[in-house]
Amino acid sequence: MRMQLQAGWLRDHPEQSQRIAELLFESWGEVIAFQGWSDTDAYVKHLKTHCMGGAESLYSNIVLMHESNSRVELAGFLNLSDCDMSVRSSLHPWLANVVVDPKFRKMGLGRVLVQMGEGLAAGLGHEKLFLWTFPHLVKWYEDMGWNRIEQLSYLGYDAHVMHKSLEPKPFELPSLVELPEFKTVVSD
Repeated sequence: MRMQLQAGWLRDHPEQSQRIAELLFESWGEVIAFQGWSDTDAYVKHLKTHCMGGAESLYSNIVLMHESNSRVELAGFLNLSDCDMSVRSSLHPWLANVVVDPKFRKMGLGRVLVQMGEGLAAGLGHEKLFLWTFPHLVKWYEDMGWNRIEQLSYLGYDAHVMHKSLEPKPFELPSLVELPEFKTVVSD
Protein backbone atom coordinates (compact mmCIF):
# COMPACT_ATOMS: atom_id res chain seq x y z
CA MET A 1 0.00 0.00 0.00
CA ARG A 2 1.32 3.46 -0.90
CA MET A 3 0.50 6.60 1.01
CA GLN A 4 0.17 10.05 -0.51
CA LEU A 5 0.88 13.14 1.56
CA GLN A 6 0.22 16.77 0.76
CA ALA A 7 3.31 18.95 0.90
CA GLY A 8 3.15 22.67 1.55
CA TRP A 9 4.66 25.70 3.23
CA LEU A 10 3.70 26.43 6.82
CA ARG A 11 2.75 29.96 5.71
CA ASP A 12 -0.05 28.38 3.64
CA HIS A 13 -1.10 26.07 6.48
CA PRO A 14 -0.75 28.09 9.70
CA GLU A 15 -3.43 25.90 11.28
CA GLN A 16 -0.68 23.25 11.62
CA SER A 17 1.37 25.47 13.97
CA GLN A 18 -0.19 24.09 17.15
CA ARG A 19 0.49 20.46 16.23
CA ILE A 20 4.05 21.33 15.15
CA ALA A 21 4.69 22.93 18.54
CA GLU A 22 3.21 19.91 20.33
CA LEU A 23 5.38 17.47 18.35
CA LEU A 24 8.53 19.50 18.93
CA PHE A 25 7.89 19.69 22.67
CA GLU A 26 7.07 15.96 22.79
CA SER A 27 10.31 15.14 20.95
CA TRP A 28 12.74 17.77 22.26
CA GLY A 29 10.96 19.67 25.02
CA GLU A 30 14.04 20.45 27.12
CA VAL A 31 16.07 21.52 24.07
CA ILE A 32 13.26 23.77 22.83
CA ALA A 33 12.91 25.25 26.33
CA PHE A 34 16.68 25.90 26.53
CA GLN A 35 16.41 27.80 23.27
CA GLY A 36 13.94 30.20 24.85
CA TRP A 37 10.40 28.90 24.32
CA SER A 38 8.74 28.02 27.58
CA ASP A 39 5.67 26.21 26.21
CA THR A 40 3.75 25.32 23.06
CA ASP A 41 1.86 28.63 23.03
CA ALA A 42 5.13 30.59 22.94
CA TYR A 43 6.44 28.38 20.14
CA VAL A 44 3.23 28.75 18.10
CA LYS A 45 3.62 32.53 18.39
CA HIS A 46 7.24 32.19 17.21
CA LEU A 47 6.15 30.08 14.22
CA LYS A 48 3.43 32.51 13.21
CA THR A 49 5.68 35.55 13.64
CA HIS A 50 9.03 34.42 12.26
CA CYS A 51 8.65 31.20 10.31
CA MET A 52 6.36 31.88 7.40
CA GLY A 53 8.90 31.88 4.56
CA GLY A 54 8.73 29.79 1.42
CA ALA A 55 11.16 28.71 -1.28
CA GLU A 56 12.65 32.19 -1.49
CA SER A 57 13.66 32.42 2.14
CA LEU A 58 15.66 31.00 4.96
CA TYR A 59 13.26 30.46 7.87
CA SER A 60 11.24 28.25 5.56
CA ASN A 61 9.08 25.52 6.98
CA ILE A 62 7.76 22.56 5.05
CA VAL A 63 4.77 20.61 6.29
CA LEU A 64 3.61 17.19 5.12
CA MET A 65 -0.03 16.39 5.78
CA HIS A 66 -2.17 13.29 5.51
CA GLU A 67 -5.84 13.46 4.61
CA SER A 68 -8.18 10.72 5.75
CA ASN A 69 -11.96 10.85 6.00
CA SER A 70 -11.92 14.59 5.17
CA ARG A 71 -9.60 15.24 8.09
CA VAL A 72 -6.14 16.70 7.48
CA GLU A 73 -3.45 15.97 10.04
CA LEU A 74 0.21 16.87 10.25
CA ALA A 75 2.50 13.96 9.35
CA GLY A 76 5.86 15.76 9.43
CA PHE A 77 7.66 19.07 9.49
CA LEU A 78 11.07 20.60 8.88
CA ASN A 79 12.63 24.00 9.27
CA LEU A 80 15.45 25.58 7.32
CA SER A 81 17.09 28.39 9.27
CA ASP A 82 20.12 30.63 9.18
CA CYS A 83 21.42 29.30 12.51
CA ASP A 84 20.30 26.49 14.82
CA MET A 85 23.30 26.39 17.15
CA SER A 86 24.30 29.63 18.86
CA VAL A 87 27.86 28.41 19.54
CA ARG A 88 28.37 27.77 15.80
CA SER A 89 26.76 30.91 14.38
CA SER A 90 29.36 31.14 11.60
CA LEU A 91 27.87 28.04 9.97
CA HIS A 92 24.77 28.42 7.84
CA PRO A 93 22.16 27.45 6.75
CA TRP A 94 20.86 24.74 9.09
CA LEU A 95 18.37 21.93 8.68
CA ALA A 96 16.42 22.02 11.93
CA ASN A 97 13.40 20.56 13.68
CA VAL A 98 12.87 17.56 11.44
CA VAL A 99 9.99 15.86 13.20
CA VAL A 100 7.53 13.12 12.22
CA ASP A 101 4.31 12.39 14.06
CA PRO A 102 4.73 9.02 15.87
CA LYS A 103 1.93 7.36 13.92
CA PHE A 104 3.74 8.15 10.63
CA ARG A 105 7.19 6.91 11.69
CA LYS A 106 9.02 3.95 10.15
CA MET A 107 7.63 4.77 6.69
CA GLY A 108 10.52 6.77 5.24
CA LEU A 109 8.96 10.15 5.92
CA GLY A 110 11.99 11.46 7.83
CA ARG A 111 14.21 10.78 4.83
CA VAL A 112 11.73 12.53 2.54
CA LEU A 113 11.77 15.58 4.81
CA VAL A 114 15.58 15.68 4.96
CA GLN A 115 15.76 15.43 1.15
CA MET A 116 13.28 18.28 0.83
CA GLY A 117 15.36 20.40 3.19
CA GLU A 118 18.48 19.64 1.16
CA GLY A 119 16.64 20.56 -2.05
CA LEU A 120 15.36 23.79 -0.56
CA ALA A 121 18.84 24.84 0.60
CA ALA A 122 20.32 23.96 -2.81
CA GLY A 123 17.51 25.93 -4.44
CA LEU A 124 18.56 28.96 -2.42
CA GLY A 125 22.08 28.58 -3.83
CA HIS A 126 23.79 27.04 -0.81
CA GLU A 127 26.64 24.60 -1.32
CA LYS A 128 26.58 23.25 2.25
CA LEU A 129 23.88 22.53 4.79
CA PHE A 130 24.43 21.94 8.52
CA LEU A 131 22.54 20.24 11.33
CA TRP A 132 23.13 19.09 14.87
CA THR A 133 21.75 15.90 16.25
CA PHE A 134 21.97 13.39 19.07
CA PRO A 135 24.31 10.35 18.99
CA HIS A 136 21.55 7.83 18.22
CA LEU A 137 20.71 9.63 14.95
CA VAL A 138 24.23 10.13 13.57
CA LYS A 139 24.27 6.89 11.56
CA TRP A 140 20.82 7.63 10.13
CA TYR A 141 22.12 10.92 8.74
CA GLU A 142 25.41 9.35 7.62
CA ASP A 143 23.42 6.82 5.61
CA MET A 144 21.96 9.80 3.70
CA GLY A 145 25.38 11.24 2.89
CA TRP A 146 25.86 13.58 5.85
CA ASN A 147 29.32 13.91 7.44
CA ARG A 148 30.24 14.49 11.07
CA ILE A 149 32.37 17.54 11.62
CA GLU A 150 32.30 17.96 15.38
CA GLN A 151 31.07 16.50 18.66
CA LEU A 152 30.47 18.87 21.56
CA SER A 153 28.37 19.52 24.62
CA TYR A 154 25.50 21.85 23.70
CA LEU A 155 22.71 22.87 26.09
CA GLY A 156 23.88 20.02 28.31
CA TYR A 157 23.56 17.39 25.56
CA ASP A 158 26.05 15.33 23.60
CA ALA A 159 25.61 16.98 20.19
CA HIS A 160 27.04 16.06 16.81
CA VAL A 161 27.41 18.78 14.18
CA MET A 162 27.08 17.44 10.66
CA HIS A 163 27.17 18.88 7.16
CA LYS A 164 26.30 17.85 3.63
CA SER A 165 27.68 19.28 0.41
CA LEU A 166 25.01 20.42 -2.03
CA GLU A 167 24.85 21.26 -5.70
CA PRO A 168 22.86 24.47 -6.12
CA LYS A 169 19.90 23.86 -8.43
CA PRO A 170 16.27 24.99 -8.70
CA PHE A 171 13.84 23.61 -6.14
CA GLU A 172 10.10 23.28 -6.42
CA LEU A 173 8.07 21.89 -3.56
CA PRO A 174 5.89 19.05 -4.87
CA SER A 175 2.22 19.29 -3.97
CA LEU A 176 2.02 15.54 -3.33
CA VAL A 177 4.58 13.11 -1.95
CA GLU A 178 4.12 9.40 -2.39
CA LEU A 179 5.78 7.24 0.22
CA PRO A 180 7.09 3.81 -0.67
CA GLU A 181 5.08 0.78 0.31
CA PHE A 182 4.64 0.37 4.04
CA LYS A 183 3.10 -2.21 6.34
CA THR A 184 1.83 0.05 9.10
CA VAL A 185 -1.77 1.16 8.67
CA VAL A 186 -2.55 4.67 9.79
CA SER A 187 -5.98 4.84 11.34
CA ASP A 188 -8.06 7.63 12.79
